[in-house]
Amino acid sequence: MVKKAITIGLIFFSFLVATMNFAVAVNVTTLTDDQGDVGIVDIDTGQFTEVSGREYLDITKLVCSRDYRKVTIELTVDGDIMNKGDILIWRLIFDTDFFEEYTDGMTEEEANSLLLELASKDWVQYTFDLITYNSDIDDIKSYSIIYVNEEILILDDEANLISGGVTSSSGSTLTISFNLPSAKENMSEVAVLADDFSNMGEINYMDYEGIFGEIDDPLGGSSNNNGGNGDQDESGSGLLIFISLIVILAVVGIAVVIFLMRR
Repeated sequence: MVKKAITIGLIFFSFLVATMNFAVAVNVTTLTDDQGDVGIVDIDTGQFTEVSGREYLDITKLVCSRDYRKVTIELTVDGDIMNKGDILIWRLIFDTDFFEEYTDGMTEEEANSLLLELASKDWVQYTFDLITYNSDIDDIKSYSIIYVNEEILILDDEANLISGGVTSSSGSTLTISFNLPSAKENMSEVAVLADDFSNMGEINYMDYEGIFGEIDDPLGGSSNNNGGNGDQDESGSGLLIFISLIVILAVVGIAVVIFLMRR
């Protein structure tokens, strides 16, 4: 009788755990963006001019879900996800061990030439930013995910690399998953930008609005979601443009500066 009760209890407990995990996995936040807001930014004036024919930059939807520590972000664009370029320059900047190994045996001039060559290439980049907090609302953390040509780098707010990220793309959808360092972190906000860089970042095609909004996190978070062109304010759009321009400058300048400091 006791064994039977224990067996029934274990079955019930297993069912309860499975149900809880399922509830977490399907608790998602969906943010949307209007179509047709892709254009080119004048790096000198900041002026934005709409263009056509670059639907792979035209963000339409962002879905963010959470299953315990695992975060899954799914991006949908109006065209097909564009895989162009090389994430190597970012890896050289942020991964110290990789940098030392890759440039071993190079002269300073050769390493500088390599960085400038990488910065001069054309590439398409999808950049995600995730904000979290724990039980202490003031303990805020941020994570950046950089996707270029089927490869990703995941960084925390101290520019430390987070390993174990998984990515896949099919047609118009890009999916990225990674584990948060702690299950106690609650997702708060998420943002995504899509950029097409060329000529050392002097030419930048992008989705002007991008997507940003609050996340309905099953472990806490917020349910006050914002997204899409209609729900985003001007300050948010300006912030996205500012971030994008900073990324351009970083590609050309920071890589060389960091290298020289390390030498």
